[in-house]
Amino acid sequence: MDAQTTELLPQQFSWIPINLLHHAQLNELIEELRLYIALKLYFSGKIRGKKSMFKPLKELHGAKSHHTFDKRLERLQQLNWIGYNSTSDYYFIRSYERVCSDLGIRSETCAEFETKHLKHFRIFVFAAIVGKKIKSMEYAKRKRKGEHRLVPKYWERTNPSLPLPFPDYVGLPVSTLVEMTGKARSWCSELKNLAEKVGLLKTKEKLITVDIVPKNPYIREGLKELYPNCYGRFRTKIISRGKYAGMVRILEQLPDEITPLIRYRKRRR
Repeated sequence: MDAQTTELLPQQFSWIPINLLHHAQLNELIEELRLYIALKLYFSGKIRGKKSMFKPLKELHGAKSHHTFDKRLERLQQLNWIGYNSTSDYYFIRSYERVCSDLGIRSETCAEFETKHLKHFRIFVFAAIVGKKIKSMEYAKRKRKGEHRLVPKYWERTNPSLPLPFPDYVGLPVSTLVEMTGKARSWCSELKNLAEKVGLLKTKEKLITVDIVPKNPYIREGLKELYPNCYGRFRTKIISRGKYAGMVRILEQLPDEITPLIRYRKRRR
């Protein structure tokens, strides 16, 4: 989206209910939601039915043809996210509160949306959902309302001379992202990387020392036999100096630390 296109919008920001984003994600309504939000930003609640009124939105929405755009506009009417009065020839854009109420979902917690996110809307939706989950986990940790155990449950310390680390950070395994979005692991991994690239999430790799053992050629085979379901998360590294020089450090990759770069707030009443 270029600067000229951005200037067409009277509103540059909006606060979108997280549950509406989540609903669209789970029900394959991402493109419909994208058009609905563009309509809300561009118009002041109602639109004359004249086709020329929609021309600027076709570039904003990214529809490749008039047919695709008209089909999505019709879908918004079917969803009752917008209404149409044939007598006055006006379209009416429903409020977020009305849409959420009709869907039976809460609308209080919202993510800040900027018009530049229309260009990568699918990435924004993913990042907003993930970021809100991270914020909720951080809040629960502060209030001690739940324990978020980041160290795998199967892990039992085999070397008592090593401290038992409990990393003080919040992250989500890909399996949880799959559960939250209903998408494939590869899709979640790709979207997480893209969200970091466009500045919506920040991630940091986390490795912990599981054990330190004498060097031998069968370490990886032993790990594979002991932990067949999570063998791929282990790495080995020869220690070059210090007390354990010449021995092998066994490392496990934990879920990446995730920091949301999207702002959230409760909707003002």
